[in-house]
Amino acid sequence: KKKLTGMSKEELVNFKRETKRAELAHYLFAAILPVFFLFNPFLMSIAMGVYALFANLPFILIQRFNRCRIDAILAKR
Repeated sequence: KKKLTGMSKEELVNFKRETKRAELAHYLFAAILPVFFLFNPFLMSIAMGVYALFANLPFILIQRFNRCRIDAILAKR
C-alpha cells in the first residue's frame, strides 16, 4: 500500500495485523524450500534457496519496518 486509508487507532491496528500476515506469508514461501531438495538436484535446490532468501527478505524487512512505524504512531496517541 502506498497510503494508509486512515489514521484512526482501529485502522492502524488493522494495518499492523496485515503487516504480520504479510511477513508470515513471506516466511512460509521460504519455508517450503526443503520440498525442493526432494525433487531437484542439490545445486538447483541451493540456487532456489538463495533466490528465496533474496526474494523474500526485503519484504520481510519492509513489513517489520512498517510495523515499527505504526507502533511509534500508536505510542504517541
